[in-house]
Amino acid sequence: MRHHTWIAGLLVLAAGPTLAADSSLEAARRCAQMTDSLQRLVCYDRIFAAPAAPARPAPAVAAPPAVAAAPAAATPPVETFGSEQLKRTVEERKRDDGPAKQTGKVAAVREARPGIWRMTLENEQVWQQAESDRHFIIEVGDEVVIERGLLGSYHLEQADGGRRVRVTRLK
Repeated sequence: MRHHTWIAGLLVLAAGPTLAADSSLEAARRCAQMTDSLQRLVCYDRIFAAPAAPARPAPAVAAPPAVAAAPAAATPPVETFGSEQLKRTVEERKRDDGPAKQTGKVAAVREARPGIWRMTLENEQVWQQAESDRHFIIEVGDEVVIERGLLGSYHLEQADGGRRVRVTRLK
C-alpha cells in the first residue's frame, strides 16, 4: 500500500509541469485569437515572460564624448561605376586592360615547393607557377614572355619557345 502512495505522489509531481504547460498552451491560444497586435503581445508576455528580477539602482553613466562626424566617402564618378561589366569591343578591352603580354629577364628563381617555381624578373615583379609542372625548368637570365590569358589568367613561357605554364603575380 505504501508503494501506491509513493507512486501516486510521483505521478502528481510529474504531471505538474505538464498541467502547467497545458494551461500555458490554452492561454496562448486565447491570446492568438486577439485581433489587436499590441494586446496580443501583452497577452503573450504575461504568459511566457520570465519572472522579473529585483530592481537594482542603475549605475551612473557619464555621457559619451562628442565624436566628430566621419567625412562622407567619396563616390566614384557615375560613368565609370560598374563599367567593367559592360560589353566591350576587343579594341576597348585591349586599351583598358593594358598590354596583352610583356617580356622580361629572370633575375632570381627559387622553388616555392616541389615543382612550383617563384621567379623574380629584372623589373622586380614576382611571378609564381599556379600548378606543378616538373618538366618546366627556368634559370636566372632566361628571357620570358608573360601573356594575358582568359578569365584573368596569365601564362609564362621562355622566349626561346620552352614550356608554357600558368602563373600568378605575387608582387
